Amino acid sequence: MMSLKFLILEDSILDAELITALLAESEIECESIQVKTRSEFQVALERGGFDLILSDYSLPGFDGISALVMARQLCPDVPFIFVTATMGEEVAIETLKGGATDYVLKQRLERLIPAVERSLREAAERRARVVAEAELSLREEEFRALVENSPDIIARFDRDLRCLLYTS
Repeated sequence: MMSLKFLILEDSILDAELITALLAESEIECESIQVKTRSEFQVALERGGFDLILSDYSLPGFDGISALVMARQLCPDVPFIFVTATMGEEVAIETLKGGATDYVLKQRLERLIPAVERSLREAAERRARVVAEAELSLREEEFRALVENSPDIIARFDRDLRCLLYTS
């Protein structure tokens, strides 16, 4: 399995180390990069290449909603999980509506690994769906071109023998 790259936006070194230790204990192979400020976060996002973002909600001079907005603008497909000590129900709902993938309270860090695994799985499923939809669209275009350029009579029927397509 290839190693994943996680961006951790956390001003507390101890909290970042705890998160990194939990990830290391799990079966998730990842490299973690910690940033503490808005400018460091923006530079990291612009460099890109992250598979997941873990962010505190309360940061000095920077808040989680702003971090989420910035992440959605610069890397909209990367899962974003808040890992925070302070988040009420209304704020949690607001962040999820704003595009956060999940949130984990620091008092309940046993939820972190399942949340990370689910977020990564859902992101992989979304990428696979995009590829499948693009492939389907390409096949439909090829079929349409074949039918439109064929000198033969072509008819296509549904299961009730209703004609769906007729060309000559």
